[in-house]
Amino acid sequence: MNIELSVIVPVYNAEKFLHRCIDSILNQNISMELLLVNDGSSDKSGSICDEYAEKDKRVKVIHKVNGGPNSARNMGLDHVRGKYITFVDADDEIAPNTFIQNIEILNSLPDVDILQYPEIGIRGNERKIWYNYPTHEHVVEGLDNLMNALLGENAIIPGGLCGKIYKKEIWENIRLRTDLRFCEDMIMLPIVFKKIQKFFISTVGEYRYIWNDESACHSEYTPAKCLDVARSAYELYKVRLEYRVNVLASWNNAVKACINAWSFCGKSEELKSYLKDLEQNKDCMRSKSQVQRMVKLSRILSPLSAARIKWLLVRVLFLNKY
Repeated sequence: MNIELSVIVPVYNAEKFLHRCIDSILNQNISMELLLVNDGSSDKSGSICDEYAEKDKRVKVIHKVNGGPNSARNMGLDHVRGKYITFVDADDEIAPNTFIQNIEILNSLPDVDILQYPEIGIRGNERKIWYNYPTHEHVVEGLDNLMNALLGENAIIPGGLCGKIYKKEIWENIRLRTDLRFCEDMIMLPIVFKKIQKFFISTVGEYRYIWNDESACHSEYTPAKCLDVARSAYELYKVRLEYRVNVLASWNNAVKACINAWSFCGKSEELKSYLKDLEQNKDCMRSKSQVQRMVKLSRILSPLSAARIKWLLVRVLFLNKY
């Protein structure tokens, strides 16, 4: 049987919402395989995955030691058999008929490499479409245009791996970075975009991003998360600098993230190298717009000097508090 779509779901301690996610995928009327990659869950997630595999031949379960969401996605990529590939997070869901409608579009447009369908953020009773999403079908061609649509001030392409359907060939020589567990999506798309020519923005279907306070994005702010935010912000700055897309805002964001990581995680050679590199372009980053005090200080002195000052201030405030 020809498999149209391979759906990869990284699963980690998702027992509270896993049934909802899996059911929304299996109810799609399309030839598919569902790859559930259990990333070392300590709850009942692994058992739930196995139960679905016993009942439905479309489901394949892979159990592995915990390595983070990209490690799980990479394991899924190693086993896909479909013509197209998509990613779904275990706490989200897919609206009915989303896959069949968009696969039909892709099959009618063989030169399209990636299709994006609408992402809907849901928190309680609140529903909101993400980004400056077009109200009509839209095609983006060429690397410069793709980078602007992804990273520009008025970006129309959401920055996550999910909500997109990819030709399988795109992933043949690409695997996702596993050294980041937070902000791991956005930095991969510029790499993926270098392998494609045409991106199609669809207006049918829904990827339903369900707000989950226990997810990696919304859980407690830890030193590891703070450092990953800094790494991601710095690398996105480098991409934006290369393509001259929204550079000022990206420089501000990278400086802020690196200074926060320096004060929260402690001094490191890695952060020092980021801050010194950011200093090289500080004279080009003048702006009358309001920015965080430490970013403003970075323009006057240097990002590294600002980081050192904030590190001292945080320690002084901590000592005075206790």
